[in-house]
Amino acid sequence: MTLRDLLTSFSLWVDAHALAILLVSVAWGLLGTLLARLTQGGRSDQDGRLIASVVIGGAVLWLVLGVVALGLARLLFNKNLLDINALLLLAPLACVLTSVLGIRRVFPLSGLASVRTLGDVAGFAVALALSPPAYAGRSFAAYGGVYIAASLVWMWAVEGARPDWADLLGAGLALAGASVILWMPRG
Repeated sequence: MTLRDLLTSFSLWVDAHALAILLVSVAWGLLGTLLARLTQGGRSDQDGRLIASVVIGGAVLWLVLGVVALGLARLLFNKNLLDINALLLLAPLACVLTSVLGIRRVFPLSGLASVRTLGDVAGFAVALALSPPAYAGRSFAAYGGVYIAASLVWMWAVEGARPDWADLLGAGLALAGASVILWMPRG
């Protein structure tokens, strides 16, 4: 069995189980929110915040995997966005949405922070999904560098926490790495 055959059979299995994948994606956010709520307050508040971080991180990872799968479908099977099962497109987005909104109810953020989080994730997903398959990985790397720098600007401008030298060095290295990936001559 070749790698293409394996990916084809996996793609068919995923397509056949799209509704279950969507339900599990929503359940991730709901169960994570419930666990965070149960451990909120008192001595276990730190555990609740750790669970919240894992839930949000898992949801974003699921979104990234969904976008990578979409890129593979475009590259290997010549499918575009309209050829993909709509439930499979909704699954990672529903996971992020239920996770962010659920955790927001447990650990209140400003409405602006929630909108920014969802907007960043949605913008990333759309940009990566629309990138040509040959450059999607490079687009992802560039987004990572810009996201790190933008997060520090947000921290300073909105949260009032001034970045220190390590923050600035890390952002500079991230942007330098993204620049090398994007613009270094290849050949």
